[in-house]
Amino acid sequence: MMTQDSTRLKVEIELVRREAESRDVSDADGNRYAQLATIWVSGYLEASCREVLLDYTRRRADPAVVSYVGWNLARLPSPRIENIATVIGRFDQEAAKAIRRYSEGDIKDSVNDIVESRHAVAHGRKATITLERVFDHFDNAVKLTNKMKELLA
Repeated sequence: MMTQDSTRLKVEIELVRREAESRDVSDADGNRYAQLATIWVSGYLEASCREVLLDYTRRRADPAVVSYVGWNLARLPSPRIENIATVIGRFDQEAAKAIRRYSEGDIKDSVNDIVESRHAVAHGRKATITLERVFDHFDNAVKLTNKMKELLA
């Protein structure tokens, strides 16, 4: 069961998408929306990975182990595809291989680009990402999350 973090972020991202689609957004406003949405999409990836793995652990382990795993998952590295696959591999090597295969191409590019854009925004560098690209990346992040849920069900 997913917790509130990923669900809340998903709702926020969808609200920004609807608002941007419902009105004519200037380039300056679009850039601000894109920067905000970039941070939320990256956060969604982090929260989703953490929540999927914690749910996986809850179904298989003693509460003390779940507590320890949760503590460690709070320190996940940036959610680039290789980092996600590496962490999943600590739980299930076959699932990690499947994530690597599944994410080749657009999903890997989207996930890694959103993380790089998030770092640019967070460190005050110019992020050249557009709202359209952020929403495409978000759609791929949701696909990746669904695949993780499927593999670790």
